[in-house]
Amino acid sequence: MVLFSAVSSFLFLSSGCSRKPSVLVPIEEKKLYWSAALSGDMSTLDGCLNRGFEVNSSDKQGWTALMLASYYGYDNVVTNLLARGANPKMARHDGWTCLHYAAQSGYTSICQQLIDKGAKINVQSRDAETPLLLAATFGQTDVVKLLVSQGAHLNTKDHAGDTALAMSRKEKFPKIERILMEAGAR
Repeated sequence: MVLFSAVSSFLFLSSGCSRKPSVLVPIEEKKLYWSAALSGDMSTLDGCLNRGFEVNSSDKQGWTALMLASYYGYDNVVTNLLARGANPKMARHDGWTCLHYAAQSGYTSICQQLIDKGAKINVQSRDAETPLLLAATFGQTDVVKLLVSQGAHLNTKDHAGDTALAMSRKEKFPKIERILMEAGAR
């Protein structure tokens, strides 16, 4: 019974997080890690990482702590995770990366950090959505300016045939439309 209790309180990370094979991590610590990632608690994330969690671990849906921090706008957590070697190029099963999430949500400083650390500016999701298309669709003017200044491809089409310019028109963001047209979008 004691052995069963001890074994049941551990979980192979291969069922959720990626890490060195055959390493066991207490279930409660794994929950703590993802809770800290969701809430932007860098102190707790640091503790988990110091105890052996892989900075690029992903959950069953493919989320990494860096993706969550980019999605929720935890600027200081993004900074710290990148400093600890988090990979800004990792993608979920749908092809979305940290840059997709930060661009859609309008987190310009996070977008800049990700780009500075090697995020691919023209990365496409499975639906061929780019960070620029998402920023234009959701009215994120400052992010659009940043991505255009960093050389984002202006005329990339998603699977529906829409470009960033088309989406800025559909969603009625004339300032973004103007920025894109002045940069050469068609």
